[in-house]
Amino acid sequence: MKRTLTLLAALLLGKTKKNVRDNTVLHGIGGLALRQADWKYIPATAGAGGMGSGANAADARFAAANIPEPLLFNLATDSYEQNNLFAKHPEKARELAKQLETIIAKGAAPKPAEAKH
Repeated sequence: MKRTLTLLAALLLGKTKKNVRDNTVLHGIGGLALRQADWKYIPATAGAGGMGSGANAADARFAAANIPEPLLFNLATDSYEQNNLFAKHPEKARELAKQLETIIAKGAAPKPAEAKH
């Protein structure tokens, strides 16, 4: 942790151009997602997504939380996330999915069912 804080301080103070990490875990209504460079991977949800316990997945207010298939976007060319590239780049999707699973398994991010809003 101390090393990470030292690297972060150097980055914020402009003393280094080195990134502390090469990805970012994001949390939205559907659960967790992974951003790496221009790519953003959002796994499919099992219905409840990141709504938290007690939410009814069938409630129309939570329709956006239901992600029936994995999503992959290239934010450099699609900043509004309109074109799912999962079918065109399955290898990139698998790579990012594995990274997200590893991050969750290490405890660096909460498991989707544990994520709270």
